[in-house]
Amino acid sequence: MKKPALIFFLLFLTGNIILAQVNSYAYLDTLKKDLLKQKDDTNKVNILVQLSQEYAFVANMPDQGLIFANQALELEKQFGNKKRLAYIYRRTGNIYFERYSNYEKALEYYFESLKLFQEANDQMGMAACFNNIGNIYSTKGSLSGDTSDFNTSLRYLNKGLMLRKKYADSGSVGASYLNIGSTYLAMHSYDKATECLLKSSKLYEKLGEPNGITLSYTALSRAYLGKGNIKKALEYTELCNENFAKSKTKLDTMLIQRGFTDINMILGEIYLKSGDYGKSLVHLQKALELATINTYNESKEEIYSALSQLYDKKKSYKEAYQYQTRYINLKDSLLNAQAAKNLDIMQMSYEAERKEKEIISLTKENEIKNLKLNEQQLDLRKRQIEIFALIIVALLIIISSAYINNRNKAKQREKLNTAIIAQREMRSKAILATEEKERTRIAKDLHDSIGQMLSAAKLNVSQLESLSGNNEQEKKLFHNAMNLIDESCKEIRNISHNMMPSTLVKSGLAVAVSEFLDKLGQLNNLEVHFEVLNINERLDNNLEMILYRVIQESVNNILKHSDATQITLQLIKRNNELSCMIEDNGKGFDAENMENGKGIGLKNIYSRIAYLNGNVHIDSKIGRGTTINIEIPLT
Repeated sequence: MKKPALIFFLLFLTGNIILAQVNSYAYLDTLKKDLLKQKDDTNKVNILVQLSQEYAFVANMPDQGLIFANQALELEKQFGNKKRLAYIYRRTGNIYFERYSNYEKALEYYFESLKLFQEANDQMGMAACFNNIGNIYSTKGSLSGDTSDFNTSLRYLNKGLMLRKKYADSGSVGASYLNIGSTYLAMHSYDKATECLLKSSKLYEKLGEPNGITLSYTALSRAYLGKGNIKKALEYTELCNENFAKSKTKLDTMLIQRGFTDINMILGEIYLKSGDYGKSLVHLQKALELATINTYNESKEEIYSALSQLYDKKKSYKEAYQYQTRYINLKDSLLNAQAAKNLDIMQMSYEAERKEKEIISLTKENEIKNLKLNEQQLDLRKRQIEIFALIIVALLIIISSAYINNRNKAKQREKLNTAIIAQREMRSKAILATEEKERTRIAKDLHDSIGQMLSAAKLNVSQLESLSGNNEQEKKLFHNAMNLIDESCKEIRNISHNMMPSTLVKSGLAVAVSEFLDKLGQLNNLEVHFEVLNINERLDNNLEMILYRVIQESVNNILKHSDATQITLQLIKRNNELSCMIEDNGKGFDAENMENGKGIGLKNIYSRIAYLNGNVHIDSKIGRGTTINIEIPLT
């Protein structure tokens, strides 16, 4: 792969990773919304498990993944399904193993999962646990070099293989052979590794499974390299590259990155053993670039060692010493091991090379030329890496700027909407306040001014009774005038009372509504039911006044339009909420179409309740009556 193609490939991978992250976050949002809708049942458990895996392995947030995994475990324990509980324990173990490298904790979860699968007699679940446990011991053996860890790994992996051969499909059997072969490879048992890996690759080829094929071919090239079969090792690296080219859209992105790193590292070692140092250097440097970008520290350790050997073969002892130092430092950080002896040997080689250059003039000149050439190559590589880094940074800046810009616009829109809503609320409050003030003024004027004038008129008219004498017609006119004045006084009192009911001011909402409904039942031959619950003290004056108006408006609408014979009204206080229900058995109406148009009466109801930050729901259909539900927060 040429350098520009490598840069393009890395950008392609970076773009895929960014796209995967974006898709992951969108999927996480969907899962979290679905979670809120679920009751405590198995569906909720499934969503919690999906969230744990998505956070841990895609969004790269393993801490959050563990939180959801533990929630899933606690909820599933309530249902007692051993198979499902075992599955969740195994998934949680995967997080500890693959995301934290916490082998002891992972083993704890895997063994608990295995126990539950055994109790449920789930053979495939048991096989999966054996495979996981075997992989942990294989990894521990690779790090420590302890043969007992490798033997324990093979014992569990073979148990899993036996079950999978009996119950599983070819893909699972292929995975078991791959894991066993990889363990033998780590033990440097290349013949046994080759035998298992060939079985694995054939099964994956038969299934057409590109990820499994890639892993098998990569491991086979390593096994043949260990056996010293350079031809076979090259053959499988070429097959692996062909598989990349043929199946890149089907391959896992992370597997592609790891695969290209391993293949270049193996090719570097192959050409190093065959003596083609130029090709070896090209592939090892490519592998180092990929390992550095993706922080494959174990691979970097092997690459540093190979580069040290390469420069030692080329008698470039300074570079050999530098890479050996890097190899030792990295090994110390990963394994906490001491390698001072190897460092001293390389240091002595470098000193010998320096003295030799002082003695042999021609050799010295050649070494200086090689040194300059290598330094130029390193500088070129450095510049290329810097350019690539700048491109990535520029892309990130562009994306970040667009995100910040969109977020700022969203905030501005939110502020504008908030200001508009606040302005509407202020306007509604002002209108309602003015309306109530005007009602109070008119009621007072009717009662104090017009009422008194009518009383004075009645008094004056009553003086005319003595003037009528015995004339029956005049007496009749006099009594008609007095009756009209009485009716007018009574009507003025009723209007004044409705506009500003004294009972509401003195006794509160419940008593005022009760009095209002009693009068309606007497006047209109209505059957009225009124129920009050938990309202033992006065409410806010403003709330009482507005809700009273809404009840008046609603009942008047019933009287005018519904032809109802029954009205039921409830006032209930629950915690910090006041609920009002008004129901009739009238002819009803089309609530959906009415809400779209909203007559004056309905608009008044909606606007008044909105002023109190409440909600109105009207349920009505033609021929079925009407129910109005009002909910108002009290805090």
